[in-house]
Amino acid sequence: MTFKKNSPSSHGIKRYLNVNRWIIFIVVVSLTSLAGEIMNDKFTMLDFEVYYKTASRMLDHSELYSIKEDGHYVYKYSPVAGLLFIPFALINYTAASLLYWLFLTGLLIAGLKTFFNVLEKSDTRVKQTSISTILILAVASVAVHIHREWHLGQVNMLLLISYIFLINAYRRKQTVLFSTLLSISIFIKPFGLIFVPYLILKKQWSKISYSLLFIIILTISPIIFYPSLDQVIHLYQSWQNELVIELNSKQNLLADANHTIFAVVARYTPLKFILTTPIAQKIYQLILLGIIGTSFLFFSRRLRKKESSLKEFSFLVALIPLLAFTSENAFIFELPTIIILVYYFNTLTTLQKVILSIGCLLIGANIYDIVGSEVSTFLISISIYTFGTVMLLSILMLKKSWDPLERSSSVAHSTYGSRITTRAEAGDDT
Repeated sequence: MTFKKNSPSSHGIKRYLNVNRWIIFIVVVSLTSLAGEIMNDKFTMLDFEVYYKTASRMLDHSELYSIKEDGHYVYKYSPVAGLLFIPFALINYTAASLLYWLFLTGLLIAGLKTFFNVLEKSDTRVKQTSISTILILAVASVAVHIHREWHLGQVNMLLLISYIFLINAYRRKQTVLFSTLLSISIFIKPFGLIFVPYLILKKQWSKISYSLLFIIILTISPIIFYPSLDQVIHLYQSWQNELVIELNSKQNLLADANHTIFAVVARYTPLKFILTTPIAQKIYQLILLGIIGTSFLFFSRRLRKKESSLKEFSFLVALIPLLAFTSENAFIFELPTIIILVYYFNTLTTLQKVILSIGCLLIGANIYDIVGSEVSTFLISISIYTFGTVMLLSILMLKKSWDPLERSSSVAHSTYGSRITTRAEAGDDT
C-alpha cells in the first residue's frame, strides 16, 4: 500500500493557517459578533453615529456643538476629530457603520502584527510559544472591551492602534510619522499627552517640535470647511464649553464610576475621610502622581536600552485609564502590556504567573451576557478593572530580570544544586 505525500502547496497552506490562527480567530469573532448584532437588532453603533453626524455637518458647514435634537449623544470632541470621519460621511449611515466595524477589525489585526514584530525584534533571546497562542490569549483577555468598541463604534481601539504604530515609528526613528500620529491622537482624545514628559525625559526635541508644528496645522485645518476665521474660532469656543461641562461632571473623586488610581486608592483607604476639600484632593493627586512618576523612572532605569522604549511606552499606555476619568472600555489599553507579559510567560515566577492570570481575569471576565446585569454592575462599581491593571503593571515594573537566559541559568543552577544535595543526603544514609 502506498501513501500520498502532502504536496508542497498543501504544506504551505497548513503552515500559513497555523501561524495566522490568531487572525482567523479575530475575523471569526468580529464577523460572528457583527452577525449577532444585526440579527438581534442591536447594530446601532451609537457613538459612531455621533461622529458620522458631526462629519456630515462639517460637510454642510453647520454647527457641531450643543444641538438639542441630538439629546444625550452630543458631540464633545475637537473639530479636528470630526474631520477624520468625513470619508465615512460620504456614504449612507448603514454602509458607513458596517465599514467602520470592519475598519476597526482590520486595524486591530494590523496593530497586533506590528506590535508583535517590534516585540520579537526587541528581544530575540526569548524562546516563546507561537504568535497565535500569545495573541489569542492576549486578545481574549480584553475581548469584552474590544466587543464594546465594535458595538458602540468608539475610538479607543482606534487610539490604541495609533499608539502601537506610534511606538513602531519611534523605534524606527521615523520622526515625522511619530509626530503626525501623536498630534492626530491628541485631537481625538488628549490621552497622548502622557507621552510628552517621556519625550522630554529622553530629550526627543525634534519629535516634540514636529508634534507642535502638526498640532498648529491641524488646529486650523477646519478652515477647509469653515472659510471664515470667526467660524473656526467659534468652533473652538463651543468645544471649550463642552469640555467644561464634561470636566465638571467628572469632579467626584469618590464616585463609583471613577476608575482612576486616585479614586480607587481614596475609596479603599482612610484617605477618603481626609480628602474633603478641593485643595486636599489636588495635593493628594499631585503626591500620588509623583509616586507614579518616580516608579516609572525606577522601572525605566532597569531596562536594557534595546528593549526599553517598547516596554516604557506600553507601561504609559496601560496607565491611561488609571489617570483619566473615562469609560471602562479604555482598559483595552492594557493589551500591549498583556502581550509582553504573555510573551515572557516562561520567564515569570510562579507567583507572577498567578498574578498575571488573576489580572487578566479582572480586566476581561466581566462579560455582561454571562455574569448578568447585577453582578456586572457591581463589579464595575468596585473598579475590578483598576485592580487588574495594577496587577499587570506591578509585574511589568517589579520583574527582576527580562533576560530569559538568566532565568534559565538560575533554574538550571537550582536543579543542579538540588541534585548534589540529594546525592549528599543519600551518601549520609549509607
